[in-house]
Amino acid sequence: MEKKIYKVFSPENEITLNDGEKVYVLFDLYENGERFMVLVNDEAFIFVKEENGRLIEMTDEGEIDILIDLVEQFAEENFVLDRDNKSNLMDRLMGNEQD
Repeated sequence: MEKKIYKVFSPENEITLNDGEKVYVLFDLYENGERFMVLVNDEAFIFVKEENGRLIEMTDEGEIDILIDLVEQFAEENFVLDRDNKSNLMDRLMGNEQD
């Protein structure tokens, strides 16, 4: 199966956090009335959920494990371009980058 190209580092995916850091929405989902989001920067995945209109970093390991499974599935189906639009960001963030 050919992967879909996904440009995560685009203005429509950008969120500016309170500290001024820019992160990007890889994907979000709604489950049981709650909104969960997987955000990325150049270095890591950030797992958050929305509470009272604010993004809160997740700490529940069970919820994070579910999102990690979804990230792995997303990586199988999508080629997520890095900031330079040259390589797959998912390979780097998941430790699968070839030397």
